[in-house]
Amino acid sequence: MKWQKKRVPWWAVAAGLIALIIIAVMILQRQHNDLATLERTYDYVNAKRITLQDEQSEKQRELNISTTSDYIASRARENGYMMPNELHFVVQNPEVLTDHESLSQIQLTTVDPQETEPPAEQEADTAAEPSPDPEAQTPATPEETEP
Repeated sequence: MKWQKKRVPWWAVAAGLIALIIIAVMILQRQHNDLATLERTYDYVNAKRITLQDEQSEKQRELNISTTSDYIASRARENGYMMPNELHFVVQNPEVLTDHESLSQIQLTTVDPQETEPPAEQEADTAAEPSPDPEAQTPATPEETEP
């Protein structure tokens, strides 16, 4: 049996080449999208790693100084505790501290250390006090207005 030479039509060859080119472009596009996703993930993970390293170094720094007596005393003062014979100053009008013209209006009060409460409790006590202005206080029910 002898092989017969058959010609492949040119349009079939062109269609095959076009199909190969389309498939190659689709594969390259998918790889490009995957690469972009991986780059975004890498950037996110790298930023998270840097943030965690900063937090770790801050915690290590705090751990190193947390054993010193100065640090313990400052943390205790932040929570409202005081050393014996230590004075506690309460600024009643903080806006005055930024106004240089009215520095003469600053009133300092000395508080006995044994009578001092933590700052959070002092704020709660001042919030519960009624207003000294009688017009600011309005009755809540109509029965209170009747004589």
